[in-house]
Amino acid sequence: MFVVLGVLGIFLPILQGILFLAVGFYLLSLESPWAHRKIEQMRVKYPRFGATFDQARDRAARYARKLRKLTR
Repeated sequence: MFVVLGVLGIFLPILQGILFLAVGFYLLSLESPWAHRKIEQMRVKYPRFGATFDQARDRAARYARKLRKLTR
């Protein structure tokens, strides 16, 4: 869902596309070794991406905690 929102956000000015993509790929990387490798390659090639990714990872962790609390 986050990856789709990220792609839409690239074209729509009201969504933060890069942030949604980063959150989506972080969540995907938890289960997919391919996504995890791609994220690490991007972090090395584009250091500024690392800061955006860290911010997205923190947001995703907060969302995950909120979802866990709601499902209990």
